[in-house]
Amino acid sequence: MKVVRGALSLACLNVGANISYGLITGQMTGIKPNPVNLNLLTGTQAFADMGTSLLGGAPVETIISATASAPEPVIAGIMMMLMMAVILLLGWLPKIGRYVPASSIAGFLLILGAVVIFPENAATAMQGNDNVIAALTLVITAIIDPFAGLMTGAILKFGLPLIGLGV
Repeated sequence: MKVVRGALSLACLNVGANISYGLITGQMTGIKPNPVNLNLLTGTQAFADMGTSLLGGAPVETIISATASAPEPVIAGIMMMLMMAVILLLGWLPKIGRYVPASSIAGFLLILGAVVIFPENAATAMQGNDNVIAALTLVITAIIDPFAGLMTGAILKFGLPLIGLGV
């Protein structure tokens, strides 16, 4: 049961990363409203994950890409992918990886989540009509795990009104 809940929690975190990182990248474009189609992003990542999993690779992740702020973001993204392909084909990635400590990446992600993503998303959730539900979901997610928080939010938002108990 712990393995299933852990897998579901990772799936929830993955969806949250898609939303957060996708929207941050969209904000970098400077286009209003945000041009990111989250359904397309999540679907594309799902297909990419299936492909890499079938070939025995690790799942792919959504990232924040500074290429979004380039004058030609699509061309900049393609150029970055081509450079990465060259690095992979030449076998330089493990050599470069020795000079980048994992703790620097973990620290970056911690600061990004705690300082950039969490406060903005928490404030947005608390502004709605269901701020009690948002607060309870937030607390359950922090105390237990992301899947339990997601299920709590879904039950409070959709389940209680179905049985006549609104929050």
